[in-house]
Amino acid sequence: MQDEQEITVRVAVVGFVAFYKTVLGQPGTERLTLCRDCLVLWDGLSSLMRTREKLYTEEIAEEAERFLTAGLDAWFRLGLTNKVSIHTMGTHAIEDLKFWRGLWKRNEEFTEQLHQVGTSEHVVSTR
Repeated sequence: MQDEQEITVRVAVVGFVAFYKTVLGQPGTERLTLCRDCLVLWDGLSSLMRTREKLYTEEIAEEAERFLTAGLDAWFRLGLTNKVSIHTMGTHAIEDLKFWRGLWKRNEEFTEQLHQVGTSEHVVSTR
């Protein structure tokens, strides 16, 4: 089942794409195109990151890395800030995807527990 945040993001993406289609091809839409590309790339990365362990392959990790690289490029070309979550994605997302062989059941609560229990201790105990 999708969590509320993921549903909200998907609704926002669908709404943005509908809005984009109404102004497609009009002058001055380059930034809008970049926004669309950025959202689509992050949505694709999110889908790949939530791969189930039994479906994980190295090809998924490679594709996720391409989505991440392009998503970060679009993000910074838009002039958006390097918040902690963006830094974390850029630094740890692919490494974590490969280590856990998919992150489908490792949600925000899992991450919070890593902070509370202690990252190295928790990682060792869950391998």
